[in-house]
Amino acid sequence: MSTPTTQKTFHFTEAPPQGKFAIAERPVPTPGDGEVLVRVEAAALNPADWKITSPELIHVMGVLPLPLVTGGVGVVEAVGSGVTTLSKGDRRLHAPNQTTFQQYTIVKAAFAAKVRTVPS
Repeated sequence: MSTPTTQKTFHFTEAPPQGKFAIAERPVPTPGDGEVLVRVEAAALNPADWKITSPELIHVMGVLPLPLVTGGVGVVEAVGSGVTTLSKGDRRLHAPNQTTFQQYTIVKAAFAAKVRTVPS
């Protein structure tokens, strides 16, 4: 199965606190140097995510990129140049470079780790 060119995302379309969450179609990103494209299989809200529209939180976090797709574990779909620690098909967990509430996300390979099955 090949990677699609568009994906569904759950994101802000306007800057918080005025912005509201929305579901929309966006292009699937392409990994650059030192990055991998991950097909997201699981994502969760963090304690701060529900407060992302709070003016107090915006003051602390500063200006956020828009559209903001908040939020995993997933499978590597594509590998950018210079990546030697991950391969297509690897299951991984990560600290997202972009964000996780979308079907595909870009992750810096340095902040990703393979998920290994532990024998019972």
